[in-house]
Amino acid sequence: MTSSLAHQNVSGVHRKMSGRAGQLHIEPSPIHFRIPIETKQSPKTLYTDIKPLSKDDALMMESRHAFLLWEDDSPYCRLAFPRSDAAFLEDANGSGLRMSSEPPPDSPSKLANQYFDLYLKGKLYNRWAAWTFSRSTPLTESTSSDAPAPDQLIVLRTDKFPPIWEEESIQHGGVRNPYHRVDLVPSKRHVQIYAKSKDGKEEYLVADTANIVSPQHAFALFESRFPTRWYLPTSALTSTGSIKLRPSAGAKLEEYDEDGLVTVCPYKGYARYHHLTLPDGDTLENIAWAYPVQIPAFDARQLVAFYTPGQDRLKLVVDGEEVKS
Repeated sequence: MTSSLAHQNVSGVHRKMSGRAGQLHIEPSPIHFRIPIETKQSPKTLYTDIKPLSKDDALMMESRHAFLLWEDDSPYCRLAFPRSDAAFLEDANGSGLRMSSEPPPDSPSKLANQYFDLYLKGKLYNRWAAWTFSRSTPLTESTSSDAPAPDQLIVLRTDKFPPIWEEESIQHGGVRNPYHRVDLVPSKRHVQIYAKSKDGKEEYLVADTANIVSPQHAFALFESRFPTRWYLPTSALTSTGSIKLRPSAGAKLEEYDEDGLVTVCPYKGYARYHHLTLPDGDTLENIAWAYPVQIPAFDARQLVAFYTPGQDRLKLVVDGEEVKS
């Protein structure tokens, strides 16, 4: 299945703006960014329970002149700060960035020439927390002539820090790409999801939108560079007692296992995962997910999505046709 023409056009724009092999693309951002070194708030602070940053929250970076950076033809953008806005050198308390003695074994950057470790009060807090480039690193033709030289930017591994503050809004999971589309669209398409037995001889109907009770409906999630995902209300799930989703669809946050799988997306928020038990007793772990907490830009509460296409134990059928990619 393909997304709308609008998504295809956005993807084309994104290819134009992203880097090319061995190059950087740099764009200025108008957003006021703040990144704490540590904060009294949990990194998983719910969007509905946000407390403003206080004077007790030590800031690693703060800038009204940050940049978005695409590296080496990657579709994902990074957040970069001018060195003048970064806590580049250690302060009197021993907090700040120090040059790393060696590069990380799993370098997130192909073009970095220097990594930095973050220290807090003289103790190592995050290793390889940031990096920079050589001045001669080539830039794309579409990079503004006003962009700083690559060696004047500090790029942060945002996964190693508490949430980012964009103006007065908290942002989890990294910086958002302005050319990335995420649209949750109501749909009346006939969607069916089947689960295959372990031996592959049986198929069990897990969900069918023909069962949806009005005024509920399914939602198609169109996201740049990803297959269409279908988010279904609880009434679409098969009510057969031998097919069980744990926790049940529509579960509240407190119903999930505290030590269960959690992933975070900068566009959709924190996902919690479900296990599916089939009539043959086999359990497919983390085969479906939900977003039990609404964030400002995305509300998928009371909906569940299954990992299909992409998981060989599930089969997705839309309007009578199997969807494989």
